[in-house]
Amino acid sequence: MSKCLIKMIDGGIVDIIDDIVQDSYGCPTCGYGGHYTNNMEIELSKNILEIEFGGMYTWDIPSYSDIMKIFTANNDEIKDMTEEEFIDFLKLELDKLSCEEIEMFIKKKNYKKNI
Repeated sequence: MSKCLIKMIDGGIVDIIDDIVQDSYGCPTCGYGGHYTNNMEIELSKNILEIEFGGMYTWDIPSYSDIMKIFTANNDEIKDMTEEEFIDFLKLELDKLSCEEIEMFIKKKNYKKNI
């Protein structure tokens, strides 16, 4: 059994985690001016992508299911990519989202014990 959710040429997507928080509550009666952040981590075989989505309304912030829709709609193409090509692909897909606050950080894995 593969340890990857989606296998790629030189690795794959190992895990996806997200956590949405309300950083600022805004107006106590209507919530205007409040701010939400969804911190998402996509673990690849060689890299870890940390993505932060932010906005005033939760409906404008991509969720786990929104990202999974991108992956499932492009599953066949993703399988034929390297991890570097996947990162470039994901940047283009993130640019298409309506969320205005998006930051992605790429961390290289230094070591992972093989079991």
